Amino acid sequence: RGRRIRQLSMKLYLAGPMRGYPRYNFDAFDSASDALRKAGHEVASPADMDREQGFNPDDKDCEAKLAKLMPSLLSADCHAICHAEAVAFLPGWEASAGCAVELRLAMLLNKGLFVVGDDHQLQPLQKSPRARLLLRHFQLTEDCRKIMAAKNHDYTSDGDPLANFRASTVLDVDPAIGLLLRCLDKFKRLQTFASVGKLAVKNESQVDAVMDVINYMVLLDGLMGND
Repeated sequence: RGRRIRQLSMKLYLAGPMRGYPRYNFDAFDSASDALRKAGHEVASPADMDREQGFNPDDKDCEAKLAKLMPSLLSADCHAICHAEAVAFLPGWEASAGCAVELRLAMLLNKGLFVVGDDHQLQPLQKSPRARLLLRHFQLTEDCRKIMAAKNHDYTSDGDPLANFRASTVLDVDPAIGLLLRCLDKFKRLQTFASVGKLAVKNESQVDAVMDVINYMVLLDGLMGND
């Protein structure tokens, strides 16, 4: 009962996709805001805050005005997330770059996370299998980035962060091929774990091998000229 009462009076920040939607998705924000307020929530909606700062999605020059207002709009959004109890995500949030930033900030601040259903009812974000997968992706890639930064510092220099892989040319091995060979070692470890259910080396788990593969693919992308 206590949790239900708390949901009836939550201070929410409403997150959702905007770019690529008609009228920047303001209609969806307005509809959800109205429903959530009627349900007893205090809602901070980016659509409302954008209007307060002079942005109108129906203006002919709205793109230019949005670019000019962007710093203050983002500042207002971040401030609202900091002062909210929870963040509620509208449909389509999964593919939104802005929602990814809002989710990261909400997680850093340990805010409650919800999704807004088609009926405007709130559901804990973690109850959605897809959302749990995306959260895992979020957390895993953040750990990968930290490992990449630390290992790159130890193995090479800022002048050429791929120098240790390019060194394979000394043995007449193409750097990309050399990197893929290293990746095969990780695949073999994962194959062993998938078959046996455990690994003999205790200080390197299957998750470590997965993260190494992810980072190797980023490094391969860099070696192929996309750095």
